[in-house]
Amino acid sequence: MSQEVPLQHTIVTRVLSWMHSLWRVGVIRHLLVLGLYSLLTVIATFQFVRNHSNPMLAEELHQHHNEELPHSHMSGVNAKSWARFPAMVEGTAYKPYVSRAFMPILIRGARSAVPESTQTWLEQELYTGKTVQLSLTEIGLDWEQDYFTEYVILMGLLFLMLIGFCYSLRYLFRAVYDGPEWLETLLPIVAILSLPPFFELYGSYIYDFAGLFLFTLGLALIVQRRWIAYLIVFALGTINKETTVLLTISFCMFHTFSGRVTWKTFFALSLAQVFIFLGIKLAISMAFAENDGGATEFHLLRNISKFPRYGIGSIVAALVVTVVAAYDWNAKPLFLRSALVILVPLIILTFFFGYFDELRDYYEAFPIVLLLLTHSVAKYLNIPLETRPNARSV
Repeated sequence: MSQEVPLQHTIVTRVLSWMHSLWRVGVIRHLLVLGLYSLLTVIATFQFVRNHSNPMLAEELHQHHNEELPHSHMSGVNAKSWARFPAMVEGTAYKPYVSRAFMPILIRGARSAVPESTQTWLEQELYTGKTVQLSLTEIGLDWEQDYFTEYVILMGLLFLMLIGFCYSLRYLFRAVYDGPEWLETLLPIVAILSLPPFFELYGSYIYDFAGLFLFTLGLALIVQRRWIAYLIVFALGTINKETTVLLTISFCMFHTFSGRVTWKTFFALSLAQVFIFLGIKLAISMAFAENDGGATEFHLLRNISKFPRYGIGSIVAALVVTVVAAYDWNAKPLFLRSALVILVPLIILTFFFGYFDELRDYYEAFPIVLLLLTHSVAKYLNIPLETRPNARSV
C-alpha cells in the first residue's frame, strides 16, 4: 500500500523544480543574479555612507580643531572636515582630496540635468518630510538640506559604481580563469560581503567605489589587450584618483614577462599612459591651485606609533590571507602574480602618506588578492579552474 506524500513536501518539491527551470533560462538567471547583486550593493552602499568616523579618536580630533563638532559621530562621506561632501562637490575641499574629481564632475553634471522643480521638491518637501527626517536620524546621516539633491545623486552613483565593480570582477575572472559559471557568479557576492571592513574607523570617500570599479576594469582590459578601452578607463581612473599609476605598473610587469605584445606596442602604450597621467594631473593641479592643502599628507610618525597597538586578530588575519594567496604559487596566472607587485609601492606610500591600518588604502590590490585566493580555494576543493592563455606567458 503506497504511502501518501505530505502536501508540504509536494509544494516544496514543485517550487524547487519551478525555480530550477527558471534558473536554466539564461535571461531570467541573469536578472536574478543582477537582483541579488543589487540587493547586496544597496546594503553595502548604505553601510558605506553611514559608516561613522569617531572624531574623539586622537588621529581624528586634530582634523576638526577649528570647528565645533555637531555630532559625536559623523557619517562617512562627511568624516573629514577638509573633504566634506559639499566641499568636494563644489571643488572647495582641501588638496589632495579635491583633486579626485571624477565623482564631483559626475554629480555636478547630473545635478544640472535635474529640473529645478525636482530639486526644489527634493530639498523643500521630501527632505523636510517626517519619513526622511526619521530615516536620516535612524541611519545616522548628517546630510545638509541644501545638498540633498546631490546626496541622492551620490547614492545612485555609488550604487552604479559598485554594480560596475561586480561585473568588472566577473570580466577579470573570465580573462584569467576558465572555470565554472557558478564560481564566477559567486565571486562578486564574496567581494561585496568582504567590503565592510574597508569602511571602518576613518570614514569613507566618495571616490572609493569608482576607484574600485575602474581599477578592476583596467586590470581586465590589460589581460584582454583592449588598448583603446584601457586607455579611456585609465584616463577616467586618473581623474578619479592618482593611484591609477599602479595600473601602469601592472601593465609593465605583465607584458615584460609574458611576451604577449611587441616591444614597439609596449613602449607606445607605456608612453601613452605617462602622457595621459601627467596631462590630467597637471590640468587638475592648475584647476585647484588656489585650494588649501598639499599634494600629499605625511603620516609616517603616526604609523610608527601605531605599530605596537596592532591586535593579534589583525596580524593573524593578514598571515592567513598571505599564506592562502601564496598556496600553489607557481600554478597561479602570471598576470595575477606580476600584478601583485603593486602591493610594494602601495604599502610603502601608505606607510609614509596614508594611514597604514586604513584598509581602504588597499582597494587597488583587493581584486588581485581575491582572485589569488579563489585559485587556492578552488585547488583545495578540487574545483576545476584553469589559467587562460591570455593570463600566462607565451
